[in-house]
Order: sequence, then structure tokens, then C-alpha cells
Amino acid sequence: MNHEELVKRFFRLEGTDIVDRPSTNNLYLSRDSYLGILASPTPQELSKFRSFGRMKLNRPLKSMCNIKISDRMYLDIALFHRAMMIFRRRRKFELGLFPLNVENSREVLAIREGDLLVLIAPRIPTDEDSRRREEENSIPLAKLVVRMNKSLFEGCMMWLRILENEKV
Repeated sequence: MNHEELVKRFFRLEGTDIVDRPSTNNLYLSRDSYLGILASPTPQELSKFRSFGRMKLNRPLKSMCNIKISDRMYLDIALFHRAMMIFRRRRKFELGLFPLNVENSREVLAIREGDLLVLIAPRIPTDEDSRRREEENSIPLAKLVVRMNKSLFEGCMMWLRILENEKV
């Protein structure tokens, strides 16, 4: 799949229209603004992707649970499923972080297939009650996937913990 095919598939699946939805900050966003793709990716933008490694799901996704990426970052399972469908993938994927804005150091989760990225907005609970609710209804990422490169995955998880402590 090339980038033009990805754009067409994204707008067909997400129900948005290219004419009505101009790109914002070089992004096309879904109707609910939780998924996005780069409008015209450059090699410099693609090099900003920080991979957690290639992974494969080891169990079917439950519709009522979330994926716990780290202590403060969760991924909605429905958003993950929608992103996988854009790539026509069912089980294998490469997950990582992609910086949206260098000044604010805002990062989103991204699924990559070659040079193509689908960006997913993570859920970050703001108070203790919402964090507890997210924790009760979530599965840790490590239990959900079979890691293809364990050292890369562990290194990225450590980097993510360091990043979260700096943002506190």
C-alpha cells in the first residue's frame, strides 16, 4: 500500500471527506479527532517515530478492556482496532511514539507499516479516580502481545517511564 491508497482508505473507513476536512499541522484527522495520518510525510518526519518494536497479538482483543502502555498512558481498544483496520492488519503491527509538536513535546501512539503511520491519541487520566478506573479495566501491553524484539521493547518502556517523570 502506498501513501495515496492509505489516505483513500483512511477517509473511506473514518467517514471523512478530503475536501471538507483540510489537514491541520500536516495531519488528516478522523471525524472524532482520535485517529490521524500524515498528509504529506517527509523523511525527516518519519525519522521522529520511536518504535517499541514489531509485535503480534497473542490473544483476541476484548471489547470492554483497554491496553495499558505505561503507568499513565492507556490505549482505547476500539481506537486500536480501527487503526489496525486501516492497514488491513489483524495481528501483527509495529507500535511506537510519534511527536506531534516539538515545542510542547506532545506525543501520540502510532502504528507503522513501512513508511506509513496511523496516529492514535492515548488516554492519560488526570486524577486518581480516573486512573484507578482505567487500571481496573485494562490489560498491560506486555500480556497482550508477543514481542518480536524484547530488548527494544524493554528499552522503549524504560524511556517512556523517564519521559513521564519529566512531564510531571
